[in-house]
Amino acid sequence: MKRPGFLATLVLCACGGGDGGNPETVLSSVESAGFSFAIITDIHIGEGYDSYGGQEDAITARARKAVARVNAENVAFVFILGDLTDSAEPAEFAKARAIFDGFSVPWYPIIGNHDMWTYTSSAEADAPVGDALFAQTFAGRFEGLVHNVETVWNPEKQCWSTFRNFEVRHGGYVFLGLDWNTRSHATVGKGANPGGDLHDFAGGTFPWLQSRLAALPADAKRVFLLQHQPFRTPAPVPDWIYAFSGAEKDKLRAALLAAAPAALYWGHFAGHLHREASLDAFDEWPGFAQVETDACKETAAVTLVRVKPDGTIEVLRLPPQ
Repeated sequence: MKRPGFLATLVLCACGGGDGGNPETVLSSVESAGFSFAIITDIHIGEGYDSYGGQEDAITARARKAVARVNAENVAFVFILGDLTDSAEPAEFAKARAIFDGFSVPWYPIIGNHDMWTYTSSAEADAPVGDALFAQTFAGRFEGLVHNVETVWNPEKQCWSTFRNFEVRHGGYVFLGLDWNTRSHATVGKGANPGGDLHDFAGGTFPWLQSRLAALPADAKRVFLLQHQPFRTPAPVPDWIYAFSGAEKDKLRAALLAAAPAALYWGHFAGHLHREASLDAFDEWPGFAQVETDACKETAAVTLVRVKPDGTIEVLRLPPQ
């Protein structure tokens, strides 16, 4: 493994206690060896344009830099944690796909709030159709994985929603990529609101998560959640605006703990707030980690995570560029 000049190294935790695909055949076993994976987030391709036409600029250059930085590391796969686009335009999605096809390892995108509702300076979609564009653009990235495959009626927002939740298993470790993004329109301006929803209805994210937790293998070593919105926001930012309400977090914690012991859950990785942070996600659950990665659009930020043979999880931050 190549060793860069890391900005920070943090050992956060030692080892503890209708879908398509078969999780047992997703990735090869690494029972006797460690592995690494990478995270980038908040690329915002198309930012600053009235209507994006595929232009190359500083943001696309930083995205390509992030790809090159990841390719220089010995990682098994990459997660992209949302806001690949700035306003969910088809050309923005196409550019994101073209750039991230440059990864030399499997990569798995998660949708963010900026990817949800298509708009330009002069027009806006009538409904949050960005999720369907996201699913169409990145469909091939989820082949062989357990993932949502259908568009469902969203009774909470009275619209059709396409959720792309997925599961990756690797050497006994389980990664759950989750779409918590609200389909509510922005209170001010265009696009979607920034917060999260559990989507607790048929075909939604919450029941999908419950089904995957019920299917956890008996020999699972750790479970990681990957999503756009973090569970905790910094004061004085209210969680319920930019993330989740207290009731939603209570419900989610209860579902996790009903399915498996607390020690099985390492925590979650997120973006959204454009900052680097490592903290506990919940006061009620010390040790459930929240690791945020800074916005790629600003610093070509990359988080590397090393899972050592003894189960120790090490989070490494590449220096900003």
